[in-house]
Amino acid sequence: RLAREMHDVVAHQVSLISLQAGAVQISTADPAARDGARTIRELCVRTLDELRHLVGILRAAGGDAEEPAPRP
Repeated sequence: RLAREMHDVVAHQVSLISLQAGAVQISTADPAARDGARTIRELCVRTLDELRHLVGILRAAGGDAEEPAPRP
């Protein structure tokens, strides 16, 4: 349960970082800034994939069988 909570918090923050990097990527004319923003987005995607994988491993290892209720 703790892993899911941490996943939710971290995933939300990483998603926001990715969103901001995407905005920079499409709004700047500076090639270096665009490349940096693309790298940040790629790292965010990898991080989110790793978090999903880790939570899946923890669930399979015998975490709570019951899914928590969705929260706003």
